[in-house]
Amino acid sequence: MIELTNCETIGDCFKELRAQYPMLGRMLFDEGDNIASLLNVFVNGRCLNLDSDIFIYPVKNGDEIYPIMMIDGG
Repeated sequence: MIELTNCETIGDCFKELRAQYPMLGRMLFDEGDNIASLLNVFVNGRCLNLDSDIFIYPVKNGDEIYPIMMIDGG
């Protein structure tokens, strides 16, 4: 588990993660600095709609955020 402070949105959390763990940042973001296309984000067990701008989704102290990569292939 990684605890982050001073995050008001999912975007704040992801940017802090990328700053602390650059390799993780490559999995969270695409080359255009958008959320990676195969990433699902869950906050407190609720899957966020990736079609909306989840970077502005508000979070508060104690929220549990799970970025989960989907498997691609055929």
